[in-house]
Amino acid sequence: MDAAATMMQTHHYGPNGAGAGGMTTTTASSTDGNSLHALVPESEDDLSSHDVDAAALLSNHNESLLNGTTNSSHVSKEAKDAGSDDWGKASLSSEFIALGKNNSNNKPSNPPEQAPIPPIASAPAPTSSRALVPMPEQAPQASSTVNSPAPEQSQELVPYSATTASQPPGSVDIIISPASTADGATTTAIVPAVTISNLNLRNEPGMVQLYDREREMSILRDEFATMVKRARLHNNATKKDHHNNTKNDDSENEDELLLPQSAKKLNSVLCIAGKSGTGKTALAHSLASGDEQVAKTGGYIVFGKCDWPTTSVTSTTQALPFNGDIATSFDRTQNKPALQLAFDESEQTKQHEPFAAYASMLDYLVIQIEAKGPVAADKIRVRIRQAIGVSGISVIASLSPKLGSFLRVVWQSRDPASPDEGPPTFVTTSKEEENVPKKDNIRVDLRLARMKYTMREFFKALTSDGCPCVMILDDAQWADQESLELARHLHADPENPLFMLILTWRTNDIHEEESCYTAVGSSIGIFSDDLVRRINLQNLSQDGITLLVAEALQMPSSQVTKLAKVVFSKAFGNPFHTKQYIAWLEQEYQLRWSAARSLWRWDENKIEMHDTSYTAGELVKDRLRKLPQKSLTVLKIVSNLGQSFDEIGACTIIGKMDTKELFDVDVNSGETAQCLEALVQGGFLERRVALQRTVFAHDQLQESVYQLIPKGSRSLLQLRIGERLLEVMEEHSSDNVSFLGVDLCSKGISFLSSKERMGLALYNLLAGEKCIARSSFATALAYFEYGLSSLRVNDFLKGRLSLELSFGAMEAAFCVDDFDSVRLHYDRITGSGSNSDDKIRAHILLIQSTGSRGDPKEAIETGFRVLKSMGVKTILEIANKVSVYVQLTKTKMALRKHTEDSLTNLREMNGVQLRQAMRIIEAMLPFAYIHDRQLFMHLVMKSVRWSIKYGMSGQSALVFAALGSFPAFQAMDMSLATICGQTALRLMERFGSRDYPGMVMFLVHSQILNWTTDLPEVQKHLDRTYKVSMESGDVLSAYCSLGASYAISYESCAKNLEELEVLGEVYSRRIRDNGSESIAAIHDTTWQAVLNLRGESFDATELSGQAIKNQDEAILLARTSGNDLLEFMVLSRQVQLSYLMGQHQRGDAFRARSDNTVRSMASSPHLVSHVAYCALNCLALCASNSPASKRNSSHYKTATRLFKKLHHWRDDQGYKYCSHMIDLVQAEFYRVGGDFNSAQRSCEQAIEDAEAQGNLREKGLAHELLGRLLMRDQQDEMSAAQHIDEAMQAYHAWGAVALVNRLLDSYGDILPENPEASELV
Repeated sequence: MDAAATMMQTHHYGPNGAGAGGMTTTTASSTDGNSLHALVPESEDDLSSHDVDAAALLSNHNESLLNGTTNSSHVSKEAKDAGSDDWGKASLSSEFIALGKNNSNNKPSNPPEQAPIPPIASAPAPTSSRALVPMPEQAPQASSTVNSPAPEQSQELVPYSATTASQPPGSVDIIISPASTADGATTTAIVPAVTISNLNLRNEPGMVQLYDREREMSILRDEFATMVKRARLHNNATKKDHHNNTKNDDSENEDELLLPQSAKKLNSVLCIAGKSGTGKTALAHSLASGDEQVAKTGGYIVFGKCDWPTTSVTSTTQALPFNGDIATSFDRTQNKPALQLAFDESEQTKQHEPFAAYASMLDYLVIQIEAKGPVAADKIRVRIRQAIGVSGISVIASLSPKLGSFLRVVWQSRDPASPDEGPPTFVTTSKEEENVPKKDNIRVDLRLARMKYTMREFFKALTSDGCPCVMILDDAQWADQESLELARHLHADPENPLFMLILTWRTNDIHEEESCYTAVGSSIGIFSDDLVRRINLQNLSQDGITLLVAEALQMPSSQVTKLAKVVFSKAFGNPFHTKQYIAWLEQEYQLRWSAARSLWRWDENKIEMHDTSYTAGELVKDRLRKLPQKSLTVLKIVSNLGQSFDEIGACTIIGKMDTKELFDVDVNSGETAQCLEALVQGGFLERRVALQRTVFAHDQLQESVYQLIPKGSRSLLQLRIGERLLEVMEEHSSDNVSFLGVDLCSKGISFLSSKERMGLALYNLLAGEKCIARSSFATALAYFEYGLSSLRVNDFLKGRLSLELSFGAMEAAFCVDDFDSVRLHYDRITGSGSNSDDKIRAHILLIQSTGSRGDPKEAIETGFRVLKSMGVKTILEIANKVSVYVQLTKTKMALRKHTEDSLTNLREMNGVQLRQAMRIIEAMLPFAYIHDRQLFMHLVMKSVRWSIKYGMSGQSALVFAALGSFPAFQAMDMSLATICGQTALRLMERFGSRDYPGMVMFLVHSQILNWTTDLPEVQKHLDRTYKVSMESGDVLSAYCSLGASYAISYESCAKNLEELEVLGEVYSRRIRDNGSESIAAIHDTTWQAVLNLRGESFDATELSGQAIKNQDEAILLARTSGNDLLEFMVLSRQVQLSYLMGQHQRGDAFRARSDNTVRSMASSPHLVSHVAYCALNCLALCASNSPASKRNSSHYKTATRLFKKLHHWRDDQGYKYCSHMIDLVQAEFYRVGGDFNSAQRSCEQAIEDAEAQGNLREKGLAHELLGRLLMRDQQDEMSAAQHIDEAMQAYHAWGAVALVNRLLDSYGDILPENPEASELV
């Protein structure tokens, strides 16, 4: 070899790398173009510091390189025994070798496609925590190809010279490996060598290292332990009788942990707040990494990360038009396209997948469930399936196909003949899932409520076996509003006490002194009602940094104290910045590792004096720039894939890309896999093995990598990545759409042709529809509008694609209350020459949007304008009492010609115009009910007669149910109302009900069939209605059913008051959490009555307290809002409470105020109870044995009128649940008339009837009235005391503490001893 060969010295520096054993690498270039690679000591001191074995190792290693081998077997045994295994690691480079042919330009070429790629798993695992990473690449001296010497040629080692020592850091190590091509020729592989970093800066999988965070960690553990203990105490308390409990050793703590029967959720929302890099994520993960408390409970910990904000479809910067022929938005004032949109390229794009954090949570949850074993997993599967049903499984599958697949299989038991032989098998269910339509028919604005319900029931079923669930939402400051609302909804569920929510919140984006409660609560308005406990995570103290440095250097803390002090002064205690600074010190050779001495060397003074004006981000970028070019290229590409990505998918995508076009370097899929492995070893990336995902080690790394991409190149790069992503999806024939692919292609829209823009618009349509399916409407609106912006003018105005995009945008805008966008797209659709069905669809959305924004009158007027444009002119726009009576008579006559069967079997409506008119009327009905009740009745009756005359349609079920619930129609003929109700249910089965299935069931069961059906059956039907309504997202019908079921439980005494007190608070919170304030106000009237009777209010007759703050304000609210039912319920409960508490004058006053509201109430148990108590109040004001003249008083006459109404309901309309009330009123009439014997018999009959119906309230009341009669009018104190005692027993069993106290106060001196009553008091 020529002695004048040029020497190239490179230090072993990498992203985390330090020189191996104080050595340098020398590369010699000979005159024939061959390059030799050797390891030499940096100085004689370094060489002398090694023993003989280390020197022998150096010789053997260089010899192996010259012989063209890199096998670790060339390392001498003596060297390994001497503790120099790092040298062996340096030789393990086969994993990072790329094979290629020599060319005339002396540049490495891509390997042939048939060349085998060394598997990632072939590389031996490091024996220590030191990372293997590629060296910095693309130094000028190493840019040319190095030819391998022929095997027979002799090679000699070039001696160390001064020129090599002066070579600057950042050069490239070259490893030469001969390989044979297909034709037998010998080629050369040139790869950046792998350097060893002796720093320990990476967390091992499943292990989280915290420094000086004991206090914060104890808060997490204490909150978890308290949640579990409180939930178990609550479960125990509900399973056993409180009055028979014997207190155990933990009784003192139970009072603190468990409020007696409180339904309010006490678990805090834990928010770990701090600046970037302070270890928020690590602290949250520490709860899952080996915590004994979590492992002991068998709980689940699910983790979801919110990526930093995307800008591909939500920004405001103008885009360049395509040849002036692109319609990017619509100017409805001029009825022509106008340019206005694109995106901001100043930030990185992320995966815009809606609810992506929850998708990853559910994916990981499947792994945790399956880890429990097949039998336990199947029990969980069955429990969840029963809770959410088939429709709920489809909702879960839209978020997590993996979890959906898990839930769609059932465990097939072994052969019964040999149950102990063979493993259990899983088979998919067929009938239920096959019957579910592929396209979701649920109305779009109801889907978010359905998803919330499904997720709530899912997690409640998951934890029902006592295993808690901890949800960690990382980087919640980047979460969208919908994700935060879902998290708050899940946490606020008082029926799931074993659910815990932890948020990590970066405070860089909010004021430093602003409290977490303000940031997460008041500013966003999500968690304002919950207890938010903030864990302020500050930078580490000096002691914490000392521990971190000691761990990184793997040295005792006492030996790094001075260095740690210097590092603390430079990085200010930020853990992430500290690690980057330490890595930078090693890279700049301020930290040096001596393998022979097994120690680190540094000079604190030099480090302290060294210029560190770099910010942490600049230090990271400096490390990144010194990566090999191929590794940095791979990092730049995957930084566009989000914070986490699929490694195999990344290799496939990069393998399909022309990286030469973008980065002037060729990278194939095999090299991508090798680079990713090296980057994982180097600490830039981390693998989540369980989720099969690879993630950036920190957000700042991802951001820094992305910022290294020149701004002018970003859009083209993102377009190429997006194209490859969509191409891969097409190759796999996937029904899913890549949100990321669509986002990235949208960033490069300026490079697309007209035809390609059409394709991009189609992909935006698919992405928007997928967002709608996931109930992410704001994101859907952005996709639809961006798709419209991509179309040519002609396609924009005439194409079907533009219409579907406009419909999607209109629906999404309706769901997010963006009325301006609704109107914009409405004008676009109706002005584009679309067909009649399209226009009707747009009309209905406009009516619904107009009415939902608080203008029902405008919605009705819009509906009438549409009907007129269709030629429908037979509907009165203004209705009055006379017209309503006329319509009632006509409708009654039409119905009398049919039976229930004949109505159900009428032909289907054929006329297109009539079907469209029925759809318009159906959209108008909710707003007509709010604005003009008489107009509502008129529209309903017109639709019923159309259905009878022209045939039934999908809207017929709703109008028949509404007609049967009219009080006026029920008063005319209750039997016809019952026929209407039954017909509505059968029509719903025949046609289905896309929009209002729950409302049809609610009206029928709570307003019609409750008259002739046993109340326990009515309750079952209403509970079923609630479930059906929630599964369809119809929260209005669901909570109406919930409130009606609760009120019936109260009226029928099916549940005791203690249970109703708990349920009342649960239902109230559940209803209010969904924004149904008016329904909650109606429900709260019954709940407050329960609280009063339980003795929880200061004045039992005043309907004010925990549920209702002020009864007068509630009445005022009812009158101003036109809520007749709320006013009736407030007054009715006041009448009942006043009578039960003996305040008859007060009760009669409320009775007089309620007369106007009674006329508008449909027949129901509440109405019957109200009429009966009004009659009892009136008779209580009449003295016993009154003369005929006094019986002509207004009170007596009112009672007589009400008594006749009760008889009419029982005798003429068949309502059997008022028999005991009729007996009580009859007894009072006998008492007033002086017929005490008949009065006594009527009371006894009332006791018998009430007992048969299980009504403890009326049973106690009958005993009380009989006791008063015997004491006051017959002077039989002994018999009276017995009946008063029986009354107290009944009230006691019902849980009415206030009534027991009242009887004790009035008759305590004559009552016998009653231990149970005394205990209750």
